[in-house]
Amino acid sequence: MFQRDRIILFLTFVYIFSLTSDLFAGDAKQAVVVLPPVFPSGASAEIQKESDAVCDLLSEELSKGGTIQVVNRTELKRLLDERKIATGKQKKIISYSAMIRLEVTTSQEKPIAVLRVIDLSSGSVLDSVTIKGKVLLADIGKMKQLCLAAIKKAGVIESGKVRIRALGVKDTEKEVRMKPFAHKLNIAFNLALGQSKKVMLMQHLEASSSMEESLLLLMGLSQLPGNRQFVPQADATIELRVKEGDGIGKTFQETPIIISVRLVDAKQQNNKWIETTGKVKEFDALIKQAWDKLSKSLDIIEPGSATVVLKEMQLRRKQAEAEY
Repeated sequence: MFQRDRIILFLTFVYIFSLTSDLFAGDAKQAVVVLPPVFPSGASAEIQKESDAVCDLLSEELSKGGTIQVVNRTELKRLLDERKIATGKQKKIISYSAMIRLEVTTSQEKPIAVLRVIDLSSGSVLDSVTIKGKVLLADIGKMKQLCLAAIKKAGVIESGKVRIRALGVKDTEKEVRMKPFAHKLNIAFNLALGQSKKVMLMQHLEASSSMEESLLLLMGLSQLPGNRQFVPQADATIELRVKEGDGIGKTFQETPIIISVRLVDAKQQNNKWIETTGKVKEFDALIKQAWDKLSKSLDIIEPGSATVVLKEMQLRRKQAEAEY
């Protein structure tokens, strides 16, 4: 009986190892984490269900062919749950190259889905696609091809580009009516930055990450190329604000609305808020005006300025240590 139990235990171990061997295979395959979808609070159950289905179908399609290792949201949750209850020193069990995130906004008549592929070696958005309306099966195929092409670029750092980290829209908690506009502004600016030839858009993993992204980093589940633990410093950050003006005696469409944009470079030389003011009904045009103003400011940011600042800080620290 004892021998039989040992055989069963051995076969069980072999089976489990065969299921997880790809996760321990180091750099044999590029691994991609498909994170749960993001949608605004109050999104309908139908939108949430469809978003979940899109992520599941995309994970399934990407897994075909065996060229990359896909860790879907279900597997990710299991790994994170096990990590929470585990004791003792834990090894890194995933070495992944990129994350895929689907973000859905419902502020328009039809939902808008934005799929992003994020390079974990640089924190940059490798590629993105926007789909207006319901995501169809044909769209899944397009998403798959975009992801496969983008993942091939993971780990490749383009020189001569300004590294920009978008921190999202601030201070919308008290202005409930502005939340859909804030969401739309954030998506529009991220898309514009991602398409700019002079900018490398970096994802801010610490400040605007989801629970899954944070846990992957903080719990040591991720291993960036070159055994790095953190993404490089950005040359500048962009902050956004949307505020409602005095609407007394006006319809909502006629209510004043203010878009504020602040570009802060690594040297802290540029940190003034740039405002664009108009009416709620003009919001789309105001976004374009705000972007045009920001584009002019981007020209004064020097690529690699963050590296210079970090080197200066290291030099000052060494001098202080020597003097002490």
